[in-house]
Amino acid sequence: MTPRIKLPETREAVTAPDRLAGVGTIDQIIADIDQIRLLGAEAVVLDPFHGDVTEIRQPERAWHTLAAVAAYHRSQEDR
Repeated sequence: MTPRIKLPETREAVTAPDRLAGVGTIDQIIADIDQIRLLGAEAVVLDPFHGDVTEIRQPERAWHTLAAVAAYHRSQEDR
């Protein structure tokens, strides 16, 4: 199983009961990925594209989110 989650990072925590995995702050996204791994996924596809083509003109935010998630998981592997 290799789930794909979208990564709409937010500055504030998303507290809605219907929040999807990958939506929210970096901490929420990291916790979601950890939960998905606990369910048996060895990999997760992180999709920073949300359907708005203007996003691809300014990819910095997506790169920031991807880099933060990668840095967290690298730090966990070093433990």
